[in-house]
Amino acid sequence: MYNHTRSILSEKLSKDVYHTEVRPKKNQSEVLEVNFKFYLESLVEVNDVSQDFIVNGFLAMAWYDELAVWDPKDYGGIELVHPLPEDIWRPRIGLMNTLGERDIFGDSKAPTNLFYNGYVYYVPGSVFHTSCEMTLVKFPFDVQNCSIEFVAMSQTADAVRFVPENETGVEMSLFIPHVEWDLISTYVKRTDVPNPPITYQTVNISFLLKRRPDFLLLNTILPVVFLSFLNIMVFIIPAESGEKIGFGITVLLALAVFLSMVSTMLPRSSKTMPKITIFLFLLLVISLLTVVDSIIIVYLHHLEEKEGKLLRAKNKYKSAANKIRSLTKAVTKPDCSQTKSQKNGDVSPVEVISSRLFETSLPLVINDHGTPGKNIDGSKSLKDNKNELNKYRLIGKYIDFVSFIVFLIIWICVTIGFMLDITSVIHV
Repeated sequence: MYNHTRSILSEKLSKDVYHTEVRPKKNQSEVLEVNFKFYLESLVEVNDVSQDFIVNGFLAMAWYDELAVWDPKDYGGIELVHPLPEDIWRPRIGLMNTLGERDIFGDSKAPTNLFYNGYVYYVPGSVFHTSCEMTLVKFPFDVQNCSIEFVAMSQTADAVRFVPENETGVEMSLFIPHVEWDLISTYVKRTDVPNPPITYQTVNISFLLKRRPDFLLLNTILPVVFLSFLNIMVFIIPAESGEKIGFGITVLLALAVFLSMVSTMLPRSSKTMPKITIFLFLLLVISLLTVVDSIIIVYLHHLEEKEGKLLRAKNKYKSAANKIRSLTKAVTKPDCSQTKSQKNGDVSPVEVISSRLFETSLPLVINDHGTPGKNIDGSKSLKDNKNELNKYRLIGKYIDFVSFIVFLIIWICVTIGFMLDITSVIHV
């Protein structure tokens, strides 16, 4: 058996009678058909940021070699031999959209099967690293179409024609499912590329991929929705609690962190803006507006206290000034009759001064209905001013209520609109 196999290889594939640079056709004007099928083993990586696509697989090719035919009866019944790839003619194929080496099968030691009737079965394998332009508008509910594009580097379309074994062109018997992507379908397309005076062939094997959004939905989108809802609750917190502004700023910072997390998952430059980025930006703007609104409400709340303190200090000052003025009048300008009576010994000086203070330093007057009115100097009483100042706190409560309703409606519209649009059925 050994001698017969060595005889086949030396007689049929020796350099004296066989040239690997020439197509194995006796009539060189005829086209050599090469059947192919891609065996997909696994999806190694689909990178959104760098937009590259890595798969592991084998490209099985088969053709008839008219120069390597023998009669098994002459060689001990041997029907199959395994020559080295460099000892037999094979189509030279390159990868057009590669991000690595272009001539991926140049030094391949892949198994080569040569049958007695000239049928050659060649199965080179590799890890194909290609570019993939992705559309991330509906991220993470997106569907991507990535492809591997082969080109016949040394054979024209008039000399060698690649023929897929079936319409899909991909064999899935060895495929291991990916944890993040589902493979929906595959298809193959052969194209003639004219480049005068010759025409090349390209073979495009496309993979339609759909992302599994469960992980990103639970770890990014739903937490953002819950945080944005908590942001609306800032209008329920009372202004006097002192936590209104701090709560709003905390939610604002949390949304900013999630926005930075999502930005790391997406390419820095894109033709179309992902809708999840727009959604997070809108929630960030809503959070910013709620913080500004809360600052205004807290300002109105403390504005009442500030003016109340100012008014109390003003009333105390006026009361003290009135008492000092009354005391001065009582001491420097006593009534003549009272002075005369004092000389006669009828009224004491203490009684005169006390009577004068009681008459001139009374801060309030009583109206006909028995209710306090204005001070002697014409200003309103402290109680009336306090009732008037309550309007600031009342305005703040109205702003709280109206803001809660308005921002809740905006949040519902933005969230439901985003969810309906991002999860809509994509026709592929």
